[in-house]
Amino acid sequence: MEKPRINIFLRISKRLASIPVLALSFVAVLLVGLLWILFPILDGASEIFFPGSTSYEIEFFMVAVAVVMFHITCFILAVIYRRSVKYMVYMLIPFFLLAVTNHFLYPPDLSRVNRRVDSFKLGVRYRVQRAGGASKVRQEALTLLAETSGVSLPRSKWPDSIHALGANAVKIDKKTGLVDVEIPRRRFFFWGDQFGYLITDTNAIKPVIINDPRSGHRLWKISDGIYLYEKWP
Repeated sequence: MEKPRINIFLRISKRLASIPVLALSFVAVLLVGLLWILFPILDGASEIFFPGSTSYEIEFFMVAVAVVMFHITCFILAVIYRRSVKYMVYMLIPFFLLAVTNHFLYPPDLSRVNRRVDSFKLGVRYRVQRAGGASKVRQEALTLLAETSGVSLPRSKWPDSIHALGANAVKIDKKTGLVDVEIPRRRFFFWGDQFGYLITDTNAIKPVIINDPRSGHRLWKISDGIYLYEKWP
């Protein structure tokens, strides 16, 4: 009973050490590694562009680990069966290329968290553009501000551009002249941070929010009279 099992194992091992599988593993590590480098940007931008979306960070991390382990296994088997240490060098080439790419794409002091935070503005710019542009969003929000006497507005009264931002709540503050457009939180185990837009007249002063990550609030200017905010407990 043992010999068939050993033969199957040897056949699988030799197949994994074949040139086509090694080439596939080489390319897969490069692609997954490049996505891993770009993931903070894609993840941060998508949280705003696709409000309420689910985070796939853990799933992607598990896939990346599996691809790397498969890559290492294949090349170690190639060293054993082909009796050549050069395959160890081939195994390390993708990691070297990815390290060089990461170095030239980002400064050494820019962490993955900072890359993700910086990409929020990228997501909101594309979302505002999809909603018709900053001018349309601001004009319709200010019209809503002028014509509404309430504080919290039902969906039926939201203009098209507010709907297009992916809003799930709209609040009016007559005193400060602000329209607060909340968007759905991202789903990551528990609810994520709250994002939204503060829209006001272009001549109004900047909304007062403590712009300090330690305070649980952040504010970015996207266009004249349009700001993106983030808050967390």
